[in-house]
Amino acid sequence: MTWEIDKSRTKLEFTVRHMMIQTVRGSFREFEADLHIDENDLTKSTARARISSKSISTGDRLRDEYLVSKNFFNPGEFPFVEYESTSARLSGKNLTLTGRLKIRDKEQPLTLSGSFKGPSASFGGGPRRLSFDLRGEVERDAYNLVFNGAVETVSIVVGKKVSLLLSIELIEQ
Repeated sequence: MTWEIDKSRTKLEFTVRHMMIQTVRGSFREFEADLHIDENDLTKSTARARISSKSISTGDRLRDEYLVSKNFFNPGEFPFVEYESTSARLSGKNLTLTGRLKIRDKEQPLTLSGSFKGPSASFGGGPRRLSFDLRGEVERDAYNLVFNGAVETVSIVVGKKVSLLLSIELIEQ
């Protein structure tokens, strides 16, 4: 079976602390993936995702402009954030996906964990679906993602840890 991401139902979101009192929420709107799903043994599946670094949105124009500047994601030189899975573990409906995350020119291990749902039954002859809700955590410093070097040496404006919240829905082709 061939599965594709249903982009209308998939959300790649994140949260990070700001000024240690507020949680900033954001998302990436543009992404693609090469998926090889083994329905009989999900642990044999592989995923490779590319996320457009310029598609970040936090709901704040000035913040978003900074995030796509040369000082942060720098999409002119590094147009994609990339993730490639290296292994998967499934225990009941609990999924742990291990892989490598590349942001800019830095690559680090990243483990995502959460739940797997599916495949769903076909409704009215429509395609079946698979769904994954995954969470992970990224250390900004490991990727040299510095909000403002001068400010960060004095105080914590933006949290060092970024929480990832991924709701992924696949549709059978």
